[in-house]
Amino acid sequence: MNVPSQDIKEMLDSEVLVDSTATALFPIERAVLNERKSNCVAILDFSGKKPQLTMDKAKYEFPTVQILVKSVDYDAGWEFTSAIIDSLHGRSHETWNSTYYSLIECMNGPTFLKRENQRSIFVANFMIQRREV
Repeated sequence: MNVPSQDIKEMLDSEVLVDSTATALFPIERAVLNERKSNCVAILDFSGKKPQLTMDKAKYEFPTVQILVKSVDYDAGWEFTSAIIDSLHGRSHETWNSTYYSLIECMNGPTFLKRENQRSIFVANFMIQRREV
């Protein structure tokens, strides 16, 4: 299985940003909020709940990812974070890179984190349920 952030990045690259003017404004990276870009997205991996224990030793995980959106414009950052939430929240029964995602659930709405270098930073957290195919 891939690191959860890799699959989430591919989901967002394939759906949220397709045919959107925001594509050039909000490039998505993993683990790093690019300091050189005014508008960008970072996906960070966090621990979630403990893995499920099953008799057949199946690997069923409950990781969490945090998505940070940095934007020059407060409203655009809020809207882009909302678009990410709309894309991921409630996704279920999908397979990505040999991993079955039974559910992706947003744990909070767009949350303003801080203002840094004239950029607004928003965050959204997602609980994931997944297993190897």
